[in-house]
Amino acid sequence: MAQVPKDIQDGIKKLSEKTKVPVSDLLKQLKDIITTDENIQTMEKDDFKIRFAWAVLYKQYSMTGNAQECQFMPLLHCSPREVPIKGVPTHVCDVTALIRRIDRDDEGNPTVGDWEYASGTFWRDGAKNLGTLEKGKVYKTSIVVKDNDWGCEINSDRATFTPTDVEYDFQDFFDKSIKDDITLMNLCDTDLNISDYTTDIRMIEVTVMEAEVGERDGREYGFYTIYDESISGETRRIFIDIRDVNWEQGSLIRVGVSIRVQKMKDGTEVHRMNAQWVVPVEGLSEPKILDLRSAEESDEEETIDITTDDEEETLEESEDSGDDSFEI
Repeated sequence: MAQVPKDIQDGIKKLSEKTKVPVSDLLKQLKDIITTDENIQTMEKDDFKIRFAWAVLYKQYSMTGNAQECQFMPLLHCSPREVPIKGVPTHVCDVTALIRRIDRDDEGNPTVGDWEYASGTFWRDGAKNLGTLEKGKVYKTSIVVKDNDWGCEINSDRATFTPTDVEYDFQDFFDKSIKDDITLMNLCDTDLNISDYTTDIRMIEVTVMEAEVGERDGREYGFYTIYDESISGETRRIFIDIRDVNWEQGSLIRVGVSIRVQKMKDGTEVHRMNAQWVVPVEGLSEPKILDLRSAEESDEEETIDITTDDEEETLEESEDSGDDSFEI
């Protein structure tokens, strides 16, 4: 086991007092960051691994905008991209997820709310970190949450995500809160359904004409070419991460979309549908398998164990060693 340095112990205690998150929970989060953060896996010094992880953890809790601790399950894979902001390339990424807010009672014990629909735009490190998440897996994070008329808007420029053992199936939320409550829209009516806020969505039921992966400017993207009877003789296209090209040509799928107006260089306006989730229609869809692995990728993942056997490790008593409860 590794001992947390005394100055970081003090910092964790103060953070616990400020946030009402128990010290034991903060230590668990610190250990989770050490074992999952890609940057830490390249480091050799155990002491600095702890210091780096503390910086990540503190940054997560010191976010502006009164960050909300929550469980977070992305509904599609995220594709961060770089855009120029004041001449500086900056990462940005749209995301749709289910979240459960984690609050604390007077004694600091966590209380977990119901699943909520959430969508928004993340920036900088927050956007980059989204790109490592798996669709349908549940993570723990702290983000800015703002209630909408339905669902909530989320954002962050520095959020980190720690895997959890929580499991949830989006199909359950779809059946209870979306299937009969969200308006089913024809493709011909996109101009009549412009979204007023991030979670102001419509549902389309469409047939997949193409399910492919393309490349532009060195960047891969996935897409479905789709149609319904309202645009007979025409097609539309929705863009998704290449890992979400999961349904074969001919499949009938339901897609949650937000609709934005984009002004083109010639002054014309185009209505863009942005996919927020995809659900197959049972019995009328067929999975599509894409092998996205590089030939150089290994099937084995290397894990780095930063702890040592308790019987072999001897910690010397000193004024700087701190509390034994701060071993991780």
